[in-house]
Amino acid sequence: MKKGAVDPNRARLALARKGEVLEVRFYGSWTLESAARPLLNELDRALEEAGLLRTVLDGSAVERWDSRLVVLLARLHARARERGIELALRRFPRGVGKLLALAARGGGETDAAPPPPEGVRPRRAAPPVPVMAVALVGEMVLALGRLLGLRAQMEARDLLYNLRRCSSGALPIVGLVSVLVGVILAFVGANQLSRFGAELYVANLVTIGMAREMGALMAAILMAGRIGAAFAAELAAMRTNEEIDAIESFGLSAVDLLVLPRVLGLVLTLPLLALYADVLGMVGGGLSAVLLFDIHPLQYYEQSLRYLAPSDLFAGLVKAAVFGWIVALSGCFAGLAAPRGALGVGRAATRAVVWALVGIVLADALLTVLYYVLGL
Repeated sequence: MKKGAVDPNRARLALARKGEVLEVRFYGSWTLESAARPLLNELDRALEEAGLLRTVLDGSAVERWDSRLVVLLARLHARARERGIELALRRFPRGVGKLLALAARGGGETDAAPPPPEGVRPRRAAPPVPVMAVALVGEMVLALGRLLGLRAQMEARDLLYNLRRCSSGALPIVGLVSVLVGVILAFVGANQLSRFGAELYVANLVTIGMAREMGALMAAILMAGRIGAAFAAELAAMRTNEEIDAIESFGLSAVDLLVLPRVLGLVLTLPLLALYADVLGMVGGGLSAVLLFDIHPLQYYEQSLRYLAPSDLFAGLVKAAVFGWIVALSGCFAGLAAPRGALGVGRAATRAVVWALVGIVLADALLTVLYYVLGL
């Protein structure tokens, strides 16, 4: 930029009087680095000298802003109120109005709060839970569309963190429960089949039962208690601390930043956990069959491979992916819809687990019927 030229990005004001109305237009960058204090004094003198009853502040030409702009607008409103001047904000960035409302609410002086800019609606009462749930699903679909178009605001590190916490951290508990489930299936099945001299077919029972049903179901139930409740508690705590309000006040998407990485992390890892549970459940069933019913390990192994079809594994993995969506969305929705306060965090965690378990059972029943109709 040449010497003596005016920087178009620096903070500037343009004052124009139209009848009994003073219009003030904000230009450029209104940040902590900008020299905005003299401009505030200039505008304050203009308000004092004009003797007008109404002033309109126009923020359509603001290039950059931070807390400096919010503080200036709050001070201007206080001074205009002292002089009996009506102050209106027009076409400011969306986050400005939200931060002004938060500042006024935090100070306990809602009657002296600056008017919100045009286009920023006052907070409404919370809609019913079903409406909020449908809205969250719709926002998730839009977020996935933005992700496919490489326009999502999601951080890659958040996705990697959730992939890790939903996978390696859950291996011990999922493995232990899967082995025990396999042992129980084999014991109960072989105990009944032994009456007909068909103990060997316990391998079919355990293998197909784990692949189609129990692997995905047990992994999903464990993740509902371990991860779904954690999602709900985290988001409920952020809501209580107004961190979500702060994110949205800067024009960022809470769904992109908070919900999307959690949902994707669980949806991508739960099928792998289900496959891991299938293998360990078959191993547990084999131990029970070999130790309690004198079935040779090679017989159990060959019988399992002979009757395990790819369609059985596919059916179980599809169920696991669907269960992952249900658990993740239940946890995130419970956290976002929780009332503020410590009690709300506890209720959110409880609701997340209950909603997830009910959703898992319903989805399992529907998918089982669908598989039967399709012949899978």
